[in-house]
Amino acid sequence: MRGLCLYLTNNFPDRNQPIVLIELFLGSAIGNIWAFSFAAPPKDRLKKNLNNSFDGWLNYYLLVNLYKVNLATYFMLTSSFPLKQVFHCPEESDFYAHSLESLVLNTSDSPRSIVEFGSGEGSPVIKSLLRTSFEGKIEGFELNNVAWKIAKAQIDEYGLSEQYIVRNCSFFDSPAYKQADCLISNPPYLPAADDKIYQPLLHGGTDGSGIAKKLLSLGCEKVLLMVSSYSHPAGLINYAADRGYAVANFEIAPLTFGYYSSEPKVKNAIDLLRKKGMAFYSQNIYLLAGVLFKQQQKSQRDLSGELMQLITAL
Repeated sequence: MRGLCLYLTNNFPDRNQPIVLIELFLGSAIGNIWAFSFAAPPKDRLKKNLNNSFDGWLNYYLLVNLYKVNLATYFMLTSSFPLKQVFHCPEESDFYAHSLESLVLNTSDSPRSIVEFGSGEGSPVIKSLLRTSFEGKIEGFELNNVAWKIAKAQIDEYGLSEQYIVRNCSFFDSPAYKQADCLISNPPYLPAADDKIYQPLLHGGTDGSGIAKKLLSLGCEKVLLMVSSYSHPAGLINYAADRGYAVANFEIAPLTFGYYSSEPKVKNAIDLLRKKGMAFYSQNIYLLAGVLFKQQQKSQRDLSGELMQLITAL
């Protein structure tokens, strides 16, 4: 596995309970590092090389059952090429979950039925359901077969199968959105000339806003979208207004460029958009907004101007 190092040390204060450190290096220069620490049963000092198997002492039972690592993380640790199979960005997924909770699930007019485009491995919605008292149902759609299997396993693991269903088929081929009270999505927003990138399903069109615009064109009463400051946000906000939407509420968080957005082909497209005045970011960060769009006649206010000013500030 690329950049996978396992260390078992006896340096923990309680020498009967050494610490297992698992560090997953995502790429050489641009990758993030995740470190997981667990109190492990006594073991001899051990160091495993990158290409050694995960079988043995560090197995499924140890990770998932004993230490309660979720199935998505287990997959990330055991797959040979995880980032090109399943989208994984903890910071972004956590912010999506937070936006879902604060802008949709915890509101006084929270919807009863929600449809989700691009569920991925399911973690954001699962986290939100576990942390809120939302009693409605969420129906998700995910084309990536590997991500769908992980989502299904996690939903079963947390006993949420009555509330959260993810289907392994095209969102746009289903009529589900026509009956739903709200549409939610962290849509693909990577700009590139074509979808020949690390993960083709993360391609958002030449300016990154293509899928988000397609979702807004469906006419759902409420739409929660994650909007990136480097994917022509002004054009997306204006498109929403033209489709009869107001920005009812939003939240913004700074994020660093990660594995997917730092791919040379994508980064070049982002740089080109910036030269055209369509992408906004600094050397260190870009902005990601969780935006709740509501049909104008149903919204008591429109924060489009405020959102526009903030998300184009860099």
